[in-house]
Amino acid sequence: MKNSPKKHPNSVGADEPNSSTTVPRRSRRWLAYFTALVVVAATSFYLVLNFVLPKVPAEFAGKWLVEGGPMGSAELQIQRNGSFVARVPGKEEFVEGRVEVYEKSLLFITVNPYTNEEDAKQQSIKQLSAREMVLEDPQGKAMRLIRRD
Repeated sequence: MKNSPKKHPNSVGADEPNSSTTVPRRSRRWLAYFTALVVVAATSFYLVLNFVLPKVPAEFAGKWLVEGGPMGSAELQIQRNGSFVARVPGKEEFVEGRVEVYEKSLLFITVNPYTNEEDAKQQSIKQLSAREMVLEDPQGKAMRLIRRD
């Protein structure tokens, strides 16, 4: 029998993996872990913000077409997190803000882009159904909204 020479435990041999190939594998694995963590965190944040802690009840959230009142023919989109966007057809301008719901009224809050002052307009809820909402401002002017989504 032929004796094969024994290798020292600290010597680099042909049957050991090359250290240059293990580093990229390890960094790819950490990159995959980090990516999964970011996706899970973003999804959790979205779900908590929009479904666990909504500021606006589901009855008000959605796209509405305004008929009558000072915002006639505008499209109003209310989010569950309390934000809203109002757009007038044919114009590139839009109004962003937040909405708060109090018992039988909605409070629309916007910020003037020139003065940075908040402007709040309260609307009384006169009627609310699955397809329609009627609001009235303090001067008594009614505004009918029809659900678009």
